[in-house]
Amino acid sequence: MKLKQYIYQCCDEYRLTRIPLARWQRVLALTEAVPAYQDSTIKIIYAYVELDIQRPVYCHRIEAVRYTFDMDGFYSPAPLPDLDLLTGIEESKVTYLSVKQNNKQYFAQHYWEVTPLLLDLILEKIWSEKR
Repeated sequence: MKLKQYIYQCCDEYRLTRIPLARWQRVLALTEAVPAYQDSTIKIIYAYVELDIQRPVYCHRIEAVRYTFDMDGFYSPAPLPDLDLLTGIEESKVTYLSVKQNNKQYFAQHYWEVTPLLLDLILEKIWSEKR
């Protein structure tokens, strides 16, 4: 069994465009610009699928992330928040809500929920590709 990553751009609720993994890695590494994405934010869906003899068997996970691009079409990563994973865990039984609130706000800005209709479309595309 082999795990494969599928990457799709969500154009709208009914349309997905597949992006080759190697190209997307170059975009995220800031070595390739995408003129079509100039000065915009796009929605990307990652699907992690288990394959058996080049056929999909099981979808382990689906993630939905927003990416922002600059005027030249290069990905412009947002600065990471101070995640402070250890802060407030067992510090005299005090939990700092500001850390949790900052993390929640960051993830709300950069991640989004996949609708059931879009989820069905993603799985249909993956399963129909290899049949």
